[in-house]
Amino acid sequence: MIEDPRIDAYIERAALFARPILTRLRAIVRTACPDVEESIKWSSPSFGYRGSILCSMAAFKQHATFGFWQGERVTGDAPSADERSAMGQFGRLTSVDDLPDEALLFLLPSRYCESDVLADEAFHLFGSTPSGWARVQAISDWANGHLGFQYGASSPSFSARDVFDRGLGVCRDFSHLAITMCRALNIPARYVFGYLPDIEVPDPGTPMDFCAWMEVYLGDGWHTFDPRNNQRRIGRTVIGRGRDAADVAMVTSFGAVELCSMTVIAREAG
Repeated sequence: MIEDPRIDAYIERAALFARPILTRLRAIVRTACPDVEESIKWSSPSFGYRGSILCSMAAFKQHATFGFWQGERVTGDAPSADERSAMGQFGRLTSVDDLPDEALLFLLPSRYCESDVLADEAFHLFGSTPSGWARVQAISDWANGHLGFQYGASSPSFSARDVFDRGLGVCRDFSHLAITMCRALNIPARYVFGYLPDIEVPDPGTPMDFCAWMEVYLGDGWHTFDPRNNQRRIGRTVIGRGRDAADVAMVTSFGAVELCSMTVIAREAG
């Protein structure tokens, strides 16, 4: 993280009502993107990543603002009246209660989901699709068709960009790629991993295993999408949620380890 003390000074000079708003926004951005680069641009705090501006905030006499950059270029949607009047995507912020919820964390790039890197590809592929559920389903359908599933084809270091280019991966790669496309189109998406029993589906002929999928925020709450299987399934058991697999890895080890065996058994209750 590249911190800029000028932002501390900016917050200190802001009106009393605005200080907790700016402090909270800054903390959210830092949490969501640990490698963020802070700066002051056009006299206001700005946050960048790999040389591109992600978002910015500002304080005025009676309100504060926060907005993402290049939203129209990525989503194809015309800016709202508030955005055209420099209010940002969240309108006039006058208290901490006006701030967006945790979904904001899942709009920014992360270790394995470089939504800034694949923004052009996302707009090219999905910029003209209907917004909302239909756009997310189109992304899930595309990831399911674009990637081939193959054990051993992935690596702990592979990001969405790597998988996009290679065209092969395992369930976490399917999820990382779809999450990246969603975030690039300003759709909050988070990584989920857990167990996915083979209930009421044809026997795949392989033992049950851990699985990864994604949850997408569509206004009324988080909804499950599974780019790897791309169908409704029974019995998903969530173990963890995060920005990507770096937050909720299947295993976190300190030193060399050897997996000798693993058996997953699931039975439908009732």
